[in-house]
Amino acid sequence: MVSKTIETSRHILREIGGADNVASFTYCATRLRFDVHDKSKVDIDALDEDPNVLGVVEQGSTGVQVVMGGGVAEFYNAIVKEPGMGDGERKSSSSGKKEYGGVRGKYDWVNYCFEFLSDTFRPVLWALLGASLIITLLVLADTFNMQDFRADMADQPNGYVLLHAMWRSVFYFLPIMIGATAARKLGANEWVGAAIPAALLTPEFLELGEAGETVDVFGLPLVLNDYSSQVFPPLIAAIGLFWVEKGLKKLIPSAVQMVFVPFFSLLIMIPATAFLLGPFGIGIGNGISDFLLWINGISPFILAIIVPIMYPFLVPLGLHWPLNAIMVQNLATLGYDFIQGPMGAWNFAC
Repeated sequence: MVSKTIETSRHILREIGGADNVASFTYCATRLRFDVHDKSKVDIDALDEDPNVLGVVEQGSTGVQVVMGGGVAEFYNAIVKEPGMGDGERKSSSSGKKEYGGVRGKYDWVNYCFEFLSDTFRPVLWALLGASLIITLLVLADTFNMQDFRADMADQPNGYVLLHAMWRSVFYFLPIMIGATAARKLGANEWVGAAIPAALLTPEFLELGEAGETVDVFGLPLVLNDYSSQVFPPLIAAIGLFWVEKGLKKLIPSAVQMVFVPFFSLLIMIPATAFLLGPFGIGIGNGISDFLLWINGISPFILAIIVPIMYPFLVPLGLHWPLNAIMVQNLATLGYDFIQGPMGAWNFAC
C-alpha cells in the first residue's frame, strides 16, 4: 500500500508538470523549491487543493515553492526517488547555468547570494534547534532554582556540566558546520571547508594568546580573535576556498589533484583566514550587529516596529538568513539577542 507521503509527493510532482518540467529542485526549512522549464504546465489550484499542502508561492517566471511545513524533508526524499528526478538538487537544465531554487530577481548573482545563505544555514538548523531546547531545559532549571545557568562550570554539578556541553558544542563548533555546508553549496570540498575554521578552534591556535592580542607569526603581526560561534568568517573562507580550489585544479594534473589540491588549499586558506578573512568576517558581523544595537539603544520600541515590518518582505527574498547569522553573532558577543523578540512577535501574529 502506498503511503500518504508518497501519494502526496507523486501528486505534487504531477501537478508541477512532471519530472521533465523540473529544471532544479531543493527544499528549505518548510518549503519544496522547484525551478521549472515551463510554468504554464504547473497547476497551482490543484496543488493548493491538496490537504497536505499548506500553500503555494510563485517566484518570478520559473520558481514555484510548495509549503509543506516541518515534514518537508520526507516529501523531498520521496520526490527525488521518482523516475526522472535523479538526485533533485543537482538536476539541471540544458542551459548550462548554475541552478538554484530560490528568489528570482534581475541579477543572477543576487539570486545566488540569497540561495547560498539559505542552503548554508538550512542543514545546520536541526542542530541549532536541538541545542536551543536543551538551553530551554537549563533555563527552566534555573527558574526553579535547581541550578544557576550563568554560574562557572567549576561550580556546576557534573550532570549540569554535561547538559551545558550538549548545547555549547553546537554553538562553539558552529564555524566548522558552516564551513562545511557553505563549501558544499559552492562546489568546493566540504571537509576542507570544515578544516579551515576548525584550525582556528584548536588548542594549539588558542595557546597563541588571548583574543584581541597581536602575536608575531613568521615576522607578520597576527591579530587573535575568538572564532567560536562565528558565522561570517567561515562563510567568507568557503568563498575563498572555492576560488583557490578552482585555480589549483587548473594548475595541478588531475592524477594528483586528490593529494595536492587539499594540501595547497589548507596551506593557503588557513593562514589567509587567520590573518585576513577571519578578522574581516568578524568585522562585518560586528558592524551589522552594532548598527542594530545602536537602533535598539535609541529605542527598543523603534526596532520592535522595524523588524516585524521588514520580516514579511525579507523571508520571500531570503534576506532573513543574514538576520539569523546576526542573532548567533549577538549570542556569541553579547550573551543575548534583541532581534528574535520582535521577529517572534511577527511569527506568532501570523
